[in-house]
Amino acid sequence: MNLNRKAFTLIEILIVLVIIGIGVFTIVPKITERKIKQAPEIDFFNTLLEQHYIIAKQHDKPVYIKGFKGSENFLTYEGKTIKLPFGLSVSSVKINDKLPNQLDFKIYVYPDGISDYFKITLSNDETIESIPLLLKTRKVENNE
Repeated sequence: MNLNRKAFTLIEILIVLVIIGIGVFTIVPKITERKIKQAPEIDFFNTLLEQHYIIAKQHDKPVYIKGFKGSENFLTYEGKTIKLPFGLSVSSVKINDKLPNQLDFKIYVYPDGISDYFKITLSNDETIESIPLLLKTRKVENNE
């Protein structure tokens, strides 16, 4: 038996690869979950749009979500009041690139699966923008 060997055996290499593989399989899902997880504000608006799309399809007519500048409250088409997460409120809003004349505003959702284009700036200075054809929202970076 030669005790002065300078190479690893195949078994030793396989054991190291299995240990590395187990580490990768446990760490990668946690890292990607943090990257994929959306902000609560985005989830709030996406859920609101999705719910109103279902209502619009059922009634076969456009329905609206009513919001109020300076408030955390939104009024659903069915008259239910819901609040933005974390006590945030609406600082400013543009709907279809126009500023509403009043403190309240309406975002329409249509039965064909689209919505009004809107940009809502929240009290934490984050801006949420709709993607009307996808019935989704996204955060707008400050430089956009």
